[in-house]
Amino acid sequence: MLELQLEFGLRAREAVESIKSLADWRRALSSSIGDGFVTIIHGTKGGKTRRSPPWDRRRAAELVERAIGLSNEYGGKLVRKPDLKRAMERYHYVVRKVGMTDERAPHSLRYAYATEHLERQKAAGVSRREAAAGVSTWLGHGDGRGTWVKRVYGRAALVEAEARHA
Repeated sequence: MLELQLEFGLRAREAVESIKSLADWRRALSSSIGDGFVTIIHGTKGGKTRRSPPWDRRRAAELVERAIGLSNEYGGKLVRKPDLKRAMERYHYVVRKVGMTDERAPHSLRYAYATEHLERQKAAGVSRREAAAGVSTWLGHGDGRGTWVKRVYGRAALVEAEARHA
């Protein structure tokens, strides 16, 4: 689940509930026609659907296949608990137990996702503003939060990428 969070920039609840979308993600990632973006519907903040690109399409497809395999073993779930509340409690317990707290908390995977995509956008010649707006949308914040994304996720990444690709 943590790998899915990093690959798609998922929040914890989105990762836990991603089981409901894995078949659709498999199709999106394997289609030669599409852009490889997946639609994140379940567990989103405010119920807002969004489309997000993976870090690496091939790796994302492998992760989705692995998650589908695990869910088959776990009775159609990614976390073997009877309901979402208990699944989230288990998820948080496990990540704390393995030391994923503070700057290493699972949300840091979302930060890494955002930073990587900001750097890629800059390397492709996309302006700071457009890069931040795009990544903001992929994170589910909407393009109006681009300034916030630049400030929180990408100030250093954007400056560094600009220096490398100037």
